[in-house]
Amino acid sequence: MRCSIFYIFVDKESARYDMTTGIALTNIRFSYGKNDVIKNVDLEIGNTEIVSLVGPNGAGKTTLLKLIGGLLKPSHGEVYVMGQQIGEISPRSRARIVSTVPQNPRLPQNVKLSEFVMLGRNAHLSLTQWESDEDIQVVYEALDVTDTLKIKERQLGKISGGELQRGMLALALAQNSPVMLFDEPTSNLDLSHQSKMMNLIANSHESRLGPTVIGIHDLTLAARYSSRMILVSEGKVFADGTPEEVLTPANIKEAYGAEVAIIPHPEGGSPVVLPVFNSYPKTK
Repeated sequence: MRCSIFYIFVDKESARYDMTTGIALTNIRFSYGKNDVIKNVDLEIGNTEIVSLVGPNGAGKTTLLKLIGGLLKPSHGEVYVMGQQIGEISPRSRARIVSTVPQNPRLPQNVKLSEFVMLGRNAHLSLTQWESDEDIQVVYEALDVTDTLKIKERQLGKISGGELQRGMLALALAQNSPVMLFDEPTSNLDLSHQSKMMNLIANSHESRLGPTVIGIHDLTLAARYSSRMILVSEGKVFADGTPEEVLTPANIKEAYGAEVAIIPHPEGGSPVVLPVFNSYPKTK
């Protein structure tokens, strides 16, 4: 399935996009107090790429996503997204360039899902402007694409975790940004809904002009849906390449401290990561 409703809105304030490199990080450092979280990271991500950002807990994945999204400013270095220094432009202009789907956000419980998704259109409206028929249509199609149209009148506090995840994606689609960032989009979802969410993300990528970056802990799922993987460890890029290049027993042993075996997925051949135990329980 291919989404068809999304287009890039460019004005004088948010123009001059780099048409080949969607995201560029140059010598990025970031600290929380005296704790260095990101250490001298250099990255370029092309507009056509779906990239998975993987690594152990505390490696710096969420912080990197926030730096790319302009939610944090680096203590050193520069972050450019679609040709703009993302931390130096207004929040409204930033929202036209990049949308972020965070993990476990705090949301108002009594707001209807349709009203929540309409917030994605705020970046395209002036302070005195009401939603147009076009805005309503964009929201309708975002709800339809994410299979949340039938629950659009429910309050956020009365929908399931999987429905809320899809609602967050609907808001990001309604925001209509060329770049989309996801922080653990499959957390708290069962296997069926994990695949559905990743398929929705992959389909939305096809209709946009910018890259998709997914912070995710599931290495097998990341490998199946990504053209490129970036393995982060201790605030640095430890490995960067195709899933086959990044997901090796040696890399995972070094970054995670875990012994694994890698086998090809029966559908498509992408790497499947299996833990290796020193001993297995005896079966009767």
